[in-house]
Amino acid sequence: MFRAHHSAAVLSTLALLFCVAEVARAQGGGGTKVERPAIVNGEAITAEDVAGYARLLMDERPEVDPAMARQLARRSIAEEILLATELERLGVKLDERVVDEYWERRRGSKPDYDALATQTGTSAERQRTLARRAALAELYLMHRVGMRTEYVRLIAPDPLMVRLVTVTPSQLREAFAANRAYFDMPDTVDCDVYTCTDQAGARTVLASLEPGGPPSLIVPLHRSYAMPSLRGLFPEDVATFLTDAPSGTTRIIEATEGTLVVQVTGRQSGRPTTFAESQERLRRLLQNELLAEARRNLIVDLAQHATFWPTDLFAGEPPAPPSPLKVPADVTPPPLSEDLP
Repeated sequence: MFRAHHSAAVLSTLALLFCVAEVARAQGGGGTKVERPAIVNGEAITAEDVAGYARLLMDERPEVDPAMARQLARRSIAEEILLATELERLGVKLDERVVDEYWERRRGSKPDYDALATQTGTSAERQRTLARRAALAELYLMHRVGMRTEYVRLIAPDPLMVRLVTVTPSQLREAFAANRAYFDMPDTVDCDVYTCTDQAGARTVLASLEPGGPPSLIVPLHRSYAMPSLRGLFPEDVATFLTDAPSGTTRIIEATEGTLVVQVTGRQSGRPTTFAESQERLRRLLQNELLAEARRNLIVDLAQHATFWPTDLFAGEPPAPPSPLKVPADVTPPPLSEDLP
């Protein structure tokens, strides 16, 4: 619980969505292919890179078999190379400053390359290279689907593809009607979380929470959790505490970040949501659906023009990532043109 992940800074969001979907398909199909070396457009996929991506994937999906994770990692890396090399072919180069700026805009902070190196068993310099490649891949995808980004000075959106990720007001209303329950506000529990170094520090915080107690030197984090999600987020005993404890109740919890003092501060009753409250979130979800589909189509097109080994590296059509939404039929985008820029 409360554990920070660094993987998002390197794995592209859509590549990870593909991996999660492929896990479910492949694990149900019986058997796993033996991992082999690979080359895409002259760039080698190393065993070190595959192992690093596989570790990140298993951090996100602990139930994934290690052999399957390596197989999925290789495919994900191959797709990323396909996209990144196309942008490099167009003459786009990203220096370290631009790469850090890109990920800070996308994720809220620049990658911690040293932490990523430790997590994946590689070097910080290698992680910088992978972060640059992931940024190139995402920017090329945005270019091909016609999405304008802050980096239009480097690569303008393809005007022929501009409508692939456009969501109309009628599509929004139809999707909201089909998914109203998904957007309803659930019952939530509010709590303050104090992170302490040890049990002694936790007891000091507990004393400060007593009436008339000394003020705490630790500033709490204010958190709200949806009640239906508690057992998926926390161990059973913590979820039960957050579910049942009256407001004002505190508990000491040992976690990876240290010793936590959690105080329940209140509860909010759920209510039906309105279209006005949900439309921006719904728009983003639908755009992600369109972007994921456009990416799959683009990979198919690029693989037809690429040089790679082994010859079955891109065999089979990537499955669609799972979605919580019932998407209207007219939101599905057409295949991308095979005419590459």
